[in-house]
Amino acid sequence: MKKCLLLFCVLSSINCFSQFIDGNKDVIFQLDKAESSQLKFNGNELSFEGNYLRLLRFYKVEADTSAVKVDVVGFKIGLTNESKILDVSKISDFGFSAETSYKWTLRDSIYSNRSVFTGRIGVRFQVDKFKLYDPLTSEIGNESPSQFSLVGNLTRYFKNYKFAIAVNGSYNLHSYNKDELLNYKKNSDIIQDNNVTAFKDFDGKYGTIRDDLEGGRLSLSVPIFFSNRILNWSRAPYVILAPYFATRFVNGSNPSQNTGLSMNFLREKAFSDNKYNLPSSLGLGFDWGYKNGSWSSMNLFLSGSITFD
Repeated sequence: MKKCLLLFCVLSSINCFSQFIDGNKDVIFQLDKAESSQLKFNGNELSFEGNYLRLLRFYKVEADTSAVKVDVVGFKIGLTNESKILDVSKISDFGFSAETSYKWTLRDSIYSNRSVFTGRIGVRFQVDKFKLYDPLTSEIGNESPSQFSLVGNLTRYFKNYKFAIAVNGSYNLHSYNKDELLNYKKNSDIIQDNNVTAFKDFDGKYGTIRDDLEGGRLSLSVPIFFSNRILNWSRAPYVILAPYFATRFVNGSNPSQNTGLSMNFLREKAFSDNKYNLPSSLGLGFDWGYKNGSWSSMNLFLSGSITFD
């Protein structure tokens, strides 16, 4: 079932709107159209997001409209799975997330004579569920730690829409030591020799829960919108490249960083005819993590979102 869900998400990318994530599955840039709802996945979460209560605002320079902006109230609900990525075989392992936010975004038209801003600010509540082996008690139990966060982003599209600068961030008013927990596998289900340990799936998380923490994350990305297809080949896709840097911090622990490249491949040119009418795309990327003076191996990841107008 896990492979079927992953294949479904990949094949559905013909109707995807662009979403850029890092190796921690956190969004570093998103093209958010006001008049749409989206079904999204990013590795550990499958969610539905909708935008409602829209109010149009027209921005003018002299006699010309430079942008048609929209104020919206958005909501997002989702299922999370921290113990086994994209494994839907056990509904009991699913946690949930809920988010509501105020957004100022674009409707259809963005004309190239002016730069424009889009943004979002909101709150998010998430409960994760997984089995935990605690080395202090040597026992396995079910855990449901929660997180309550302030979230937001700000993006500036520059004239002619060749590139943008995007800042995404969150602050956890209540959280747990999520990044410090390791994965474990029961000894009865592994094959081991002098060099390696082999197993199919891991059973849960390993460590001691600390659920009174605060922390957050901040990322900076520079999405670049190319006007030509790759190598100018008519059968090749267009591409949006988004190099980025992200940092995460939790009180009582050293901060960690990720740096890499997230990209989307598109069948049609983004912002063609200066319209905010985004074509379908498939997102993937890679990055490296840095913490406690050492770099991780390369992370490779996939993302997407099926849009309903």
